[in-house]
Amino acid sequence: MNKKRSMPKMFWEIVKATFFAVIICSIIIFSLSFFLDKTWGKFFIQLLCTVVSGGILYTTLWYYGDREKNFVQFGRMQEDLNWGLKVGLVGMLFPMATSILLILAKILNIPDLVLFYKLINPQINILINLFVPTVDTNSFGFLQIFLTMLLYLYVPLFCALGYRLGYARISLSEKLVYMKKDSKEQEQQEKPKKSFVQRLMYKDEKEEK
Repeated sequence: MNKKRSMPKMFWEIVKATFFAVIICSIIIFSLSFFLDKTWGKFFIQLLCTVVSGGILYTTLWYYGDREKNFVQFGRMQEDLNWGLKVGLVGMLFPMATSILLILAKILNIPDLVLFYKLINPQINILINLFVPTVDTNSFGFLQIFLTMLLYLYVPLFCALGYRLGYARISLSEKLVYMKKDSKEQEQQEKPKKSFVQRLMYKDEKEEK
C-alpha cells in the first residue's frame, strides 16, 4: 500500500513551527533590546532570529525527508525531491498573510495595524524596518509592502534545504560535532610527547620554584 504525502498536514506543521519561532524570536528581541540602538546589534539580532526561525523549519522538514527516504526505499512512496520546496511555498502563505495588515493600514491610515504587524513578525522584524521604518503610514508605499512580502521566502528556502538534506541523511549538527572532535584529536596528536628525561627536568624546575 503506497503512502501519500499530505499537503494540509505539512501546512499545519509549518503553522506550528512559525508560532514556535515567533515566541522564541520575541524573547530574543526583548532580551537583547538594549542592542537595537547599534547597527551591529540589529544585524546580530536579525542573524540570531533567522538562524532560530530557519532552524525550526529546517529541523521539521529534515525529519520528514529522512522518514520518507525509508518509504521510498521500500517502494511505499514515490520520490519527490522538490517536496520540501512545495511545502515551503505553500507554508509561507501563512506568515505572508499577515501583510494584509500593512495593506489595510495603508488604505485606512491606521498606524496601530503597522505596529501589530511588526509585533507578530519578530523573526524578520529588523528586515521589515528597512522597508517600513515607522508606524506612520506615509513612511511606506505599496512597493515597500511587496518587498516585505518577499522576505517570507526564507520559509521555502529552509524547508527545501531541510528536506533535501534529511532525504540524503546529511546531518549538519553531527558534522559540526565530528569536526570539533577531529580538531581536538588533531591538537592532542600535534602536542609533542615529553621524553622521560624532559619530564624529570620539568619536575626539577617545578620543585625549584
